[in-house]
Amino acid sequence: MHWAVKGRWKKAWQERVCWEIKANKIPKLKKPTITLTIHSIVPMDIDNAYSSCKGLIDGIVDSGIIEDDSNEYCTIKLEQVKVKHRVDEKVVIAFE
Repeated sequence: MHWAVKGRWKKAWQERVCWEIKANKIPKLKKPTITLTIHSIVPMDIDNAYSSCKGLIDGIVDSGIIEDDSNEYCTIKLEQVKVKHRVDEKVVIAFE
């Protein structure tokens, strides 16, 4: 994917996550565990999976519920689930 297209997708995901958190009135969290579960037809290697979720994580930070995405402020876990159909692809974000 061209870097400019990838940048637009990252920005769109970042904004969507930020607005969803604000719309659901999720309060500021102290050192949460954030679990991102990627449901995908083709599972990714761990480096690509974390890289593909960076926009989502940045959106969480932008929403203000955590101060930063460093280990000092949160723990990030990544899980992957293989699905059979493209329509079933999604990312689920959970806060503990």
